[in-house]
Amino acid sequence: MTDLIARARVVLRAAPTWLTATSVVLTAAAHEISTLAPNGGEDIVRWLITAAAWLAAAVMIIRRVTPVDPDRRGLLAAEGGER
Repeated sequence: MTDLIARARVVLRAAPTWLTATSVVLTAAAHEISTLAPNGGEDIVRWLITAAAWLAAAVMIIRRVTPVDPDRRGLLAAEGGER
């Protein structure tokens, strides 16, 4: 039982878990949020919120779990190096 509790703590403290949960909540709330859109834009806003939540969660999870050398981090390659 102690092993199960330890594993549950790891899962609950992991950033991908919270990113996925946030994505699920935003997807579920997309309908309510879209009612604030101007006339006729509810469907588009709902789709945009859902797509943005899924994409943001996927990008952040990939960034958290992909190992990268410290000198290769950021938008630009280190001087003298290519990406």
